Amino acid sequence: MSNSIPPSALLPEYQNPTYPADALLTDDQIAAKMRARSLVRAQSPGEHICMMDGTSDWLTPAHTHPYDEFMAYRRSHLDTEGHIIADGEPWINWEPYDVWADHAPIPELPPDVAVMPPSGWQPIFSVRPGGIAYPTSNTGQPWSQYGLAVEIDGNRAMRRDPCVALRVHILMWGQAMSMIGLGPRTNKPFVATSLTPVLFKGQNQISSASWGEYTSDPIVGVDFRAGLHFSWFSPGTWYGCSNVVPGWNTRYSYGVWNYDPRLIPTTLDKSSWTPYPSVNSIALFLIEGLFPHHPEAIQMQVFKRYSIGSPDFGTAPPPKLLT
Repeated sequence: MSNSIPPSALLPEYQNPTYPADALLTDDQIAAKMRARSLVRAQSPGEHICMMDGTSDWLTPAHTHPYDEFMAYRRSHLDTEGHIIADGEPWINWEPYDVWADHAPIPELPPDVAVMPPSGWQPIFSVRPGGIAYPTSNTGQPWSQYGLAVEIDGNRAMRRDPCVALRVHILMWGQAMSMIGLGPRTNKPFVATSLTPVLFKGQNQISSASWGEYTSDPIVGVDFRAGLHFSWFSPGTWYGCSNVVPGWNTRYSYGVWNYDPRLIPTTLDKSSWTPYPSVNSIALFLIEGLFPHHPEAIQMQVFKRYSIGSPDFGTAPPPKLLT
């Protein structure tokens, strides 16, 4: 994918089959060797996606292409600098899932089929384009005795038609309580119009002994189209967080909330809280809506990362959740 590779990658063990050293290899042997060298150069322990056809090496471990097909592809495509990739030039034809997902083409709908709004639970707000939902890092330390609030601008909504219910997805480790605040935002930053309790399996709090992705119970009666305001209290918790997400913003305030009314999550006006300068969203990374069924509806096709359960979430606490 990129020609900006370290000098070590030019060593023989990193290269594709060469002539005359590999002249006697069969096509299958060449394809297998080419794949192995490419994966070595990719330098990533996670899932890789074939740039030629989008195949995952997790789902299809033995995936290969014939040598002639591989060479024809690279001669008809440009590298990241806009140049045709020369035959003898090192090139990575596998890329990490996260890199691929951010520029993957949107799947085309079947021809001559009426496009109706997708039904069921569908992404409304996501920290990644196309409904790809995962944080980029974590807070690095527990947030103890903080009131937290996240706001999302209405113009970041992936669709505009009303839904039956909402549910939020958060990533955390520890305890979060008083999950009171989900409601429409106003045109003044961090001032909500109203707030509705958010329950997780019937409880207004979450307690976890390890990293977990938590999905709320359905929340009814909240109109998301003007944007959303979500707030809670953090007695001592690590959170996943996302950086550089347009239209998402986080603020916080320190103190023991039951002694300071300004920290109570039910407070509508949090405009005096401190902006989180380096993080756009903390804990919250996906909000879905439940939409009525349409008989002709085509299910929305989105790419979704393998998140919870992957090796990235297996240690405690990791320095980074995702890279």
